[in-house]
Parts: sequence; structure tokens; C-alpha cells
Amino acid sequence: MIMQKPSQADIKLIKTYARQVARDLGARGRITMRVGTRYNIDNDPDLERTNMNILLVTNDPDWDDTDLYDTDEFSWFTRGFETTPDGRALFDFYLYDDEGLVCNMQAEFDVEGLVAIHADLEKNIWVRG
Repeated sequence: MIMQKPSQADIKLIKTYARQVARDLGARGRITMRVGTRYNIDNDPDLERTNMNILLVTNDPDWDDTDLYDTDEFSWFTRGFETTPDGRALFDFYLYDDEGLVCNMQAEFDVEGLVAIHADLEKNIWVRG
């Protein structure tokens, strides 16, 4: 198991884009972000049962063989996470305002840190230069 912790710069970028995306979609009030924990619905024995790193529970690039298990506080993500053997990770964040779920946002990591941020149906709203 390889563990990685997001840098403060990575955390700040994710939070900045989360606020921007949520506001662009009409969010009001305080924005709360939670990290999704997913599971593989096909129960592939070579994959983990549940994990916040989607790449550890599926080999499908569209995650069609996964479903949401639960969401956890954003701080679970900031404390560190497991990566694939080659150091990659993908997270699905749930953005809420005072009225409920606004949208989802994804963040991709490699051994060097944050690679890209995606928002709902918009890929690469931020990409490491």
C-alpha cells in the first residue's frame, strides 16, 4: 500500500475550484465538500471493497462498475490516502450548499501531486502545467 498526502497548495486549489464551480451552478450560502467512498458492484476479488480512491475499486475508466457507498468529511481526504501501485488516485467530491447537493467535482493525483480537476460534465477545468 502506497500512502500519499495532498499538499496545502493542492488542497487550496481543490477548495478554490469547488467554490467557483458551486457558485457558477447557483449555490447559495456556505459550500461544504465531502469525499465519496465508492464500492465495486461486480465484487471483483482483485479490487478493494470500498475506498475513497476510485482507482482502487475499479479498472473501468467510466467507473460504471462502481456505486457510492458513503461520503466522508473532506478532512478524511486531507489526512492522506492510498494510491495505486504506480501512485495514482482519483476522488469524487460532493459539493453542498444550504439547500443540498449542488454538484460533483473530481480530482486526479499522481506521485507528484494534483494532476487535474474536473467538474460534473466538464473535464479539465484545471490541469497541472
